[in-house]
Amino acid sequence: MANRTIPTGLQPKELDDIAWQMAKSREYQNAKCEYGSSDDVADYYLAIPKIHRGYVNENVGIKHGDMRLKRSVRVKSNLKYHDN
Repeated sequence: MANRTIPTGLQPKELDDIAWQMAKSREYQNAKCEYGSSDDVADYYLAIPKIHRGYVNENVGIKHGDMRLKRSVRVKSNLKYHDN
């Protein structure tokens, strides 16, 4: 989506590879492990490999070559279902 609104200069295959690299990166894996810790922050930023540090597309959460990831909040329900 980012490439469609403000071109990155990268080809779709390159973007797929970058997404894979990001998902497997130590930075992302550490952020996943920290999810739920007492020092949670609402958002965190993940560097996008091969994207110029000057690339900004705030419509999709990219600023200075970093992608903003929002932590979602899950609400536990206390509802219990009973069989009739």
